[in-house]
Amino acid sequence: MAQLTFPIVAGELLVDVRVNHDASSLLDIQSAGRSAPASVVARALLYTGSNVTVIAPGILTQLGLIPCYYTATHGIGGLVQVGVYRVSLIILDASRPQPPWFTRPDLLVMDMPSPLPVDVLIGMDVLLECRLLVDGPNRTFMIDF
Repeated sequence: MAQLTFPIVAGELLVDVRVNHDASSLLDIQSAGRSAPASVVARALLYTGSNVTVIAPGILTQLGLIPCYYTATHGIGGLVQVGVYRVSLIILDASRPQPPWFTRPDLLVMDMPSPLPVDVLIGMDVLLECRLLVDGPNRTFMIDF
């Protein structure tokens, strides 16, 4: 089993991520003879308070993604409309860019309805596919996958 270890910073579980088109779309782009878009690097917060991973609209726009569909979701401010997008998501340690990486090649995400201090909230849809160990006394956390 592979493992990534990160420090707990200011009481938050922050990780480095790369976001791109979903794997199937990337293959279609390459087979059409076009260059695949570069991944967008961002900071993400592991957030057990959301069932779904959410991504800042700026990242989705930068990748040129269009929503698969729209839906309503409950946020802190009540019911809001959001776009749902298909992406690939990689969790990695940017200070050591070689694998292991936790990869989700095809993930449905929502756009972030309001600005947050991070660009990505990694929800339970991703967290349920790995093991998360928080070592509070040592101020670290590990993701096993």
